[in-house]
Amino acid sequence: MDRTVVPARLPIAATLLVTSWLWSCSPTGTGDRGPTAVEATGIVLITVAGLVPEHCSVYGGPLAVPPLDALAASGTAWTDAWTVTPMARPALASYITGLAPDRHGVIDDYRSRLAPDTETLATLLSGNGFRSAAFPGSSHLGRDSGLLRGFDLVDAPADHPAGARGRVPIISPAKEQADNFSGWLATIAEGDRFFGWVHLSQPLLAQMERDKEDAAKRLEEFNEALGIVLGALDARGDADDTAVVVAGLLGDVSGGEDGLPGVGMSLHERALQVPVIARFPSRTATIRAAADIVWSPDVAITLAALGGVGLPETEGIDLRRSAPADRIVRAWSWATFSEFGWRPQRAARRGPWKRVEGLIESTASVVDPAAAVDPAVEEILTQALASRPMPLPPTVPLDSLQPILEELGVDLEPHPAAGRDFGSAATRREVAEKVWVSRKRLHWRRWRPAMRSLREAREIDPDCLACGIDLGMSSVGIEAGKELLAEMVRRYPHVPDVLHGFAHAIWEEQWEQGERILLEVLPYRENDGDLLYDLACARSRAGELDRSEQLLRTAIDAGYREWEQMDVDPDLRNLRESGRFSEVRKDYNQ
Repeated sequence: MDRTVVPARLPIAATLLVTSWLWSCSPTGTGDRGPTAVEATGIVLITVAGLVPEHCSVYGGPLAVPPLDALAASGTAWTDAWTVTPMARPALASYITGLAPDRHGVIDDYRSRLAPDTETLATLLSGNGFRSAAFPGSSHLGRDSGLLRGFDLVDAPADHPAGARGRVPIISPAKEQADNFSGWLATIAEGDRFFGWVHLSQPLLAQMERDKEDAAKRLEEFNEALGIVLGALDARGDADDTAVVVAGLLGDVSGGEDGLPGVGMSLHERALQVPVIARFPSRTATIRAAADIVWSPDVAITLAALGGVGLPETEGIDLRRSAPADRIVRAWSWATFSEFGWRPQRAARRGPWKRVEGLIESTASVVDPAAAVDPAVEEILTQALASRPMPLPPTVPLDSLQPILEELGVDLEPHPAAGRDFGSAATRREVAEKVWVSRKRLHWRRWRPAMRSLREAREIDPDCLACGIDLGMSSVGIEAGKELLAEMVRRYPHVPDVLHGFAHAIWEEQWEQGERILLEVLPYRENDGDLLYDLACARSRAGELDRSEQLLRTAIDAGYREWEQMDVDPDLRNLRESGRFSEVRKDYNQ
């Protein structure tokens, strides 16, 4: 458990490995969900993070993206398309399940995991004779996400590291992903069924870059990779029988007058409006008009139907059907809660009108923010939000936890478990900007400047969750870190990450109490590889080697892969000296 420095970036896997705005119509969805005739021999979903439609040439913008122009020329580019949330993992889960995040349960980028009994495009299409492969390209979409279930092959990205850097994804080179997809596609005979998913994060990286020259390079990489993927498809003799969709997971996260900077921070239109461009086999029915609204689950139900399968549940409407003009669509984001401790956000939209509740509470026109809203429309949107409860990240009840904390001298003064109000819009933007800057610096492993940004944000908002946890964890082993994490526990005793950080802070002197805290957290973080690893360390220290080995294997399966740390961690000494750790390494080919 002895981790006081930021782990080095892991190498990106290049080998194919065998591996086993939320916009909504009605709660039960629409359209036939039973098996249908197969209408597409090949199905390819290409997801993109950080691509803003108004920037792209296909939508009349200044950024030349020739592969998208070519795809739209033979297909459809929807001008009113929306992601489910400005976070990659929950947005993708909606693209492959047809469900909104409050129903599929994935509500953040690096903790939530898709439930193993949830059907996806991969599980259904693989069961209908489609060969399948995934090229995730981002550690947030990797093996610990639950999103890769059902694919025959996975080009696995590096696992995200423990600690603060785990909040920022490790990204695979775009051309490497594209080449690997092209190589896989070449193994499939023309006329055979196949389903491929490729994810590209280069546009998001361009938003994170420090200078325009580097940002332009990222966009060139994206263009090249997208051209390779679409070129490989077009070169096949069965190209006319292949369905291709390019879809955005999130748009502009750089902030602005009406939006907070940072992934998942704002339900502003620029963060939620994304490109959705599709080309379907020529024998398919009429396509929805390019100006009609599109929502992420629409893609899932459409691709499932083209593959002759039906999603057991969906909130989407097939893209080959028109959407109702009065369709109500919803959005949620929990990033303000998990990063700052502020209230999470939700929104509902109908036509040009949108209502946002949470961080701010207002009603505005998507077209003209100064326009007055019809009271009847406002009431409809209010009821739409009330009909879908706000799902919150899991919290730890205090009944059995509080006595442990009191023994450790922590007197609780908790904030509301549903989040807190904070400050003016200008102050919120200043805090969010500094946290976003720290995340960008963490991505490029600029640890000290990142911590400086967090300290500046905490001076403005002393109860900022991300600032307290990351600063405290960076100071584990010294009294200042322990005091800071104890203060965060005092304010947020229900937040698993806070409790986990505090357990680290007291570990050297009071590891037994730290283990008791982690055991209280475990039921609410069953798939947290970092936490499971710490429990394995505790059982190794206690000499319970069977339990330690079991927990360590579970941690590795959940995504903990920091082998260099395991090789030297003094808490695992008993397990290493017993020879059991060598067996674990061998079983995982390390």
